[in-house]
Amino acid sequence: MLGKTLGHYEIVDLLGRGGMGEVYRARDTRLGRVVALKILPRELSGDPERVARFQREARTLASLQHPNIASVYGYDEVDGVRFLAMELVEGEDLSARIARGPLPEDEAVEVLRRIAAALDAAHAMSIVHRDLKPANIKLTLEGDVKVLDFGLARAYAGDSEIEGDPTLSPTITAAMTQAGTILGTAAYMAPEQARGRRVDHRVDIWAMGVILYEMLVGRRLFEGDTVTDVLAGVITIQPDLGRVPESTSAPVRRILQRCLQKDPARRLRAAADAVLELDLPFDHAPPGIAETSGRLSRTWPWLVSAALTIAIIVLLLPAGGQDLAPIHSKHYDLAFGPQFRTSSTYEPYISPDGDWVAVAISDTLGRPLTYLRSIRTGELRILDGSADENNFFWSPDSRYLGFQTRGRLHKLHVETLSSQLIGASGQFQGRGASWSKNNQILFAPNANSSLLLIDAEGGNAIEVTQLDTTLVDASHRWPKFLPDGRRFLFTLWSNLKEERASVGGIYLGSLDGGTPHRLLRDVSEALFARSGQILFHRDGRLMAVDFDWEGGTIESEPRVISDVVAFTPTNGKLGASISDAGEIVLSPLRQDLDCRRPVL
Repeated sequence: MLGKTLGHYEIVDLLGRGGMGEVYRARDTRLGRVVALKILPRELSGDPERVARFQREARTLASLQHPNIASVYGYDEVDGVRFLAMELVEGEDLSARIARGPLPEDEAVEVLRRIAAALDAAHAMSIVHRDLKPANIKLTLEGDVKVLDFGLARAYAGDSEIEGDPTLSPTITAAMTQAGTILGTAAYMAPEQARGRRVDHRVDIWAMGVILYEMLVGRRLFEGDTVTDVLAGVITIQPDLGRVPESTSAPVRRILQRCLQKDPARRLRAAADAVLELDLPFDHAPPGIAETSGRLSRTWPWLVSAALTIAIIVLLLPAGGQDLAPIHSKHYDLAFGPQFRTSSTYEPYISPDGDWVAVAISDTLGRPLTYLRSIRTGELRILDGSADENNFFWSPDSRYLGFQTRGRLHKLHVETLSSQLIGASGQFQGRGASWSKNNQILFAPNANSSLLLIDAEGGNAIEVTQLDTTLVDASHRWPKFLPDGRRFLFTLWSNLKEERASVGGIYLGSLDGGTPHRLLRDVSEALFARSGQILFHRDGRLMAVDFDWEGGTIESEPRVISDVVAFTPTNGKLGASISDAGEIVLSPLRQDLDCRRPVL
């Protein structure tokens, strides 16, 4: 091919051969630029349907533009030769760099950041690499990182072939005489990919973890004399992080652990989560896979300064009502990377067992996300989608996080991260929900409704409370079940100040029927503490009053729990949540809202 011309491309030099064909340096005579031409294997030419599919995929790849992805300029055919014109990236590939020895952690982290950025951009367009490995990652002469051959595995083999048998990977089948190439591809396959199962973007998350391991250790995570040996290791052997240098920081170890989960449901949900892991300083880190010791995270000042850091106060409510202040407080920082932001009504929701905190956030494009962080271990999970106005609620056993969004009730299994629709009300602006020990959910479907009840497994919702038709603009909201699973607290709200002052407040209702009766005149969301108190807002403070929930009576005068608490006066939302053990999580709201801000 040297010296020949393909259309308006002059072949200059051979750059390499691989499973996806030969790559040449060429000059684009029309645009006067140097490009890389990937000459596709001959077997691609014999099947018109396959050629048509490749053309469609090539157009999609050409639309993928990102600083850390080598661009595809176009697809063409000249004299029976099919080829891709691509961005020519000068520099050495990552495999050559690793061959010289392990990378220092700071260098490996910077490479990881750019790989994650490339994956995130591609996955947003539903493009999965499927063949991510060091040989497909270029370290440019300018010190940047470029990922090559994005999506070509699917373009070449198609879903039905590449997902049916891992040995039909285009790299393997087209390079059977190149043992290093074959083993290299197998070494980075995810377990589900090696088993020939249907794959998604999480195979790239796995490969990213394997590459990070290799950068730190200087050798492959899975090795063997044959492709079968390597694939067997990927499927059966638990990743051993014992070889990772002891000096490796806790955030990097956490990324390795989350990426290298054999069950894809337990892996990082998105490549961008890896960057967020790096940006979050934690007090504790979960142990690595097959690892017995952990290290405290290092603080990267330039990363922390770029992140949105919000403190959470955790208070322990004393029993008996004697003290006017909590026993003690703790501070936890939730540091969101610069690519994420919270809503103006930021609310953290602590799980009943006190382990997890859920927060609604969004990325810089405004796409809603759910942030889950374990207080005890520091484990972080970022999930697509979030609740309307932070309307999260927990199952009593803390296994499920419920949320209201777009007129629908959902529940998310915290361990498997699988989501299930519970029911739809066809309304927006939900106003709270509560999950009873009897596996029932009491909720306000919108801002102008009574309370409805639905089984947590789904079904039809029934009305539990009835609005007073003599009132002009009243509604029931922010329900909280009491321990018996029958009675509940809720807020009677009105958008008319006169009605709010006369009939609004915190009420006690029951699933058994009867007329709810008012406990407190404070028009605020109420929390129930199992130590025997109702918590609520009054005049910018968090108050508590002793409550005999079995008798349904108030037993003390209100007392101050916190001098300041976030509160949304336009809907009665209290910026606090409480665990079964009495841990109260207080959230700061923005100072430009009409609310009181906790002093952090």
